[in-house]
Amino acid sequence: MMVRSRQQVRREEVAVTGGAVAATRALEAEAGAECLKEGGSAVDAAIAAAFMAAVVEPFSTSIGGCGFMLVHDPAGSKCWSIEFPTLAPAAAQPDMFKVIGDSPSGMLATEAVEGNANAFGFRSCGVPASVAGLVEAHRMFGRLPLARLVAPAVKVAREGFASDIYYDSLAAAFKPVLAMFDKSAANLLHRGEPPVSLYGHRIAQPALADALEEIGADGGTSFYRGDVARAIVADVAAGGGILSLDDLATYAPRVGEPLWGSYRGRRVAVPASPCGGWTVLQTLRLLERFDLPALPRASAERFHLVIAALRHAFADRYA
Repeated sequence: MMVRSRQQVRREEVAVTGGAVAATRALEAEAGAECLKEGGSAVDAAIAAAFMAAVVEPFSTSIGGCGFMLVHDPAGSKCWSIEFPTLAPAAAQPDMFKVIGDSPSGMLATEAVEGNANAFGFRSCGVPASVAGLVEAHRMFGRLPLARLVAPAVKVAREGFASDIYYDSLAAAFKPVLAMFDKSAANLLHRGEPPVSLYGHRIAQPALADALEEIGADGGTSFYRGDVARAIVADVAAGGGILSLDDLATYAPRVGEPLWGSYRGRRVAVPASPCGGWTVLQTLRLLERFDLPALPRASAERFHLVIAALRHAFADRYA
């Protein structure tokens, strides 16, 4: 297996026999590949990569986020759907939100949360779900100790990772949001400004390293019921949010059968909880009426069919 990265020329390949890890960033793929080399399961590799992503892709994911995992056992032809969607706090009410304009998706606009300057504020905060889901996946399918899976992310969070053009550009795009929160600005900007990778700036997140280390040691107990939970709730409350300790303590991932669909005689599994998987299944059902393989790959007709199917599926999803 070869792990390649456009972002990090320094180390482009990691050789592993009997497995493959696909990830957005080289550090994530390397964390997963090293687990496979040590005899870890595919789920171990996925967990290690996910925790690393929470460090090096703060603009896309975090230990305060959510996720879904599909696990397939080829020997027994069994599939599991491990679902850890974010939930609204118990104190949330429908009148917290307002629809802007006539579109059903208007609720996604930045002013949608009443009482907030924008939708990035504390009142729009859901219950953190990623940690619970990854820990449950490890309980069911892990081989290596959880602390081992978290260790690469802890190291990079503590020592820092080199920013690159991609990180720099996103930090610049989100600078107004990051500047709203002192801790975010201190960790993810450089003296209040987006870093410039040309100067070799490193992004270190020592508090995140501590939290990850605790997760590896206690399986998320502190994160949901201990010191980390209390710190999260206190910070959210100080910003006017409604997340409670009970919201954290009672959160649990869902484990069950995937939602099944089909495309041209092949079965397709997606998570059963509301997510983009439903949209994928509907899109495939619309497209299977057309002979896409017979159309040139870059033809206008082929693009039109795919775009039209996606538009219908997303319209139904938002409605």
